[in-house]
Amino acid sequence: MMIYVMLPAYNEEKGLQSVLSELEGLAKEHSSETFRVVVVDDGSADRTSEVAQSFRGRLDLELIRFERNRGVGEVFKEGLHFICQESRDPTDDICIVLDSDHTQNPRTMIQMADLIRKGNDIVIASRFEGEGKMIGCPWHRQILSYGVSWLLRCVIGLPKVKDYSTFYRAYRVSVLKEGFKRYGDRLLEGKGFAAIA
Repeated sequence: MMIYVMLPAYNEEKGLQSVLSELEGLAKEHSSETFRVVVVDDGSADRTSEVAQSFRGRLDLELIRFERNRGVGEVFKEGLHFICQESRDPTDDICIVLDSDHTQNPRTMIQMADLIRKGNDIVIASRFEGEGKMIGCPWHRQILSYGVSWLLRCVIGLPKVKDYSTFYRAYRVSVLKEGFKRYGDRLLEGKGFAAIA
């Protein structure tokens, strides 16, 4: 079983350094797990790609780099396609998407992977559940996030979903493969956060 960790990144050299360091520690702590990190650099103008490259040999890491910024929808499409094509055991393999800005706790992904193993197909790490919270996020973005979450819960109302705009999600790879088979690239249409909603 493989746990793929996809990191969408755009000008995230500082945050990515911290996230990859934490993932390196997690890989050592959970040596029974097999991790493969996939960084998708969306045309960054900073050292994002160089930071990712510096972890090769320390982590099993693949870097996909766009020459120019193509947007979050294209980043997800490229990264998830890569994982679906590479997976050798899609029923048991897990894909976890984690932000590169170090605003999410990478340790949560272990619990998320356990929930997939228990039979769930998708797990969303919500800032609005239990002890979840936003750390290091400007107050105006916090207000916007809470407002959008409340509005989407009222409009869409999916059972048990409280956070529609977080990238921090775990998927059973077979579900992603089936989604691409059924919908093609239309599985990830839209711009910005709409591409993952």
